[in-house]
Amino acid sequence: MPDESELSKRIDDVHRRLDDLRGDLNTRFGELRGDLNTRIAELREDMNARFAELRGDMDTRFAELRGDMNARFRTLTWLVMVWFSFLTLLTVLFKFLRF
Repeated sequence: MPDESELSKRIDDVHRRLDDLRGDLNTRFGELRGDLNTRIAELREDMNARFAELRGDMDTRFAELRGDMNARFRTLTWLVMVWFSFLTLLTVLFKFLRF
């Protein structure tokens, strides 16, 4: 059985090794954290660029759609006006012919 001084020395060696490992882990995690922060910032910029591009595409599509819808509503308005005028004319003609 080892004596107390040798046991104390071994325990101190284990503590020293654990402190060295802890320092090494902190260093590596610090480097990894910096790399992750950089990578996340790059991904965020890429995502923002893609959303900006998508927003621009959607704006142009909605502008085209808005123009198409305006033309359709104008056409529908004219058709309704023509039909009401035609129905009014027919009503007047039938009343005129009945008397």
